[in-house]
Amino acid sequence: MLAEFSDFQPAQVEGVLAAFRSVYGDDYADPRVYQPDYWIAQNQSQQLFTYVAQATDRTVSGLVSFYRVAPFEGLYEFGRLAVVPEHRQSGLGQRLLAYALEAFSKEPIASGVCAEMSCHWKVSQNMVHQLNFQDVALAVGLFPAPEHRVSAVMSYFDMRDRAHKVHIPPRWKELLIFCYDELGLQRERIHLGTPLSGSSQLQTSYLEGPRVARLDFLATGQDFATQLSEAERAHDQAQVFQLRLNLEDPRTIAAADIAYQSGYRCCGLLPRWFDGDGLLLQRNLAPAPFEHDHISSRRAQEMARRIEHQWK
Repeated sequence: MLAEFSDFQPAQVEGVLAAFRSVYGDDYADPRVYQPDYWIAQNQSQQLFTYVAQATDRTVSGLVSFYRVAPFEGLYEFGRLAVVPEHRQSGLGQRLLAYALEAFSKEPIASGVCAEMSCHWKVSQNMVHQLNFQDVALAVGLFPAPEHRVSAVMSYFDMRDRAHKVHIPPRWKELLIFCYDELGLQRERIHLGTPLSGSSQLQTSYLEGPRVARLDFLATGQDFATQLSEAERAHDQAQVFQLRLNLEDPRTIAAADIAYQSGYRCCGLLPRWFDGDGLLLQRNLAPAPFEHDHISSRRAQEMARRIEHQWK
């Protein structure tokens, strides 16, 4: 039986590692998760918030974390859920997720939470939908599989909204308005932008396992096309290029036109990614595998249909 949920404590680190390995083995994409110091040091900062379930014998039976993935420090990803095999099918995972979301929402730093859920199956999608996450994007063909890549549904849970203007590229107006529907966010939508000016500010990362290059333009300047091309060449092993642009920046409409001409297509919305909302664009080297995705909610199915339509 379950004893309690709590914040992670350093004394639990070996139990956390054992629980994590029982689910993910030794092949998790981020090797830091196998280092005890990572869990201890990161949880003592605001980089990571981990919540733990303990059985009556005080062993760790499950964990889940919130961790930073975006340029905006108030946005966290919700994931790394691990429930040891003997406690599965008991509802422990869903109860732990609900507890963790409620506890994390009280942290002053927390403005919003995103979740990236593989379309290999529907289980994780169903779990976050029960917590009232809203689907906002489809990362097309994000994850490799034996015969084809599969996508990931991106969902969002708002904690502390910030009203701001968003500049909507006209070619994706209908899709993005659909993505905004039902979110309840305070946004002024603007459909005119300004020319590219100044210098771009770019942050990049590369996920070696899935061969995904992530390109975050905090600002788009006159050198946008050059910066984008150079970043692509620097990650020439990538199969998927994810480009994130700041919709609060009026120059984004011009940058999005350049990206479209370079083969990028819209995947939806990333609320608060830059503090201002993000526009998710992708260029995939392999054909998009829409027919292989298992998508749970009707809203996400409709979003995927609209994304597939404008990718063709």
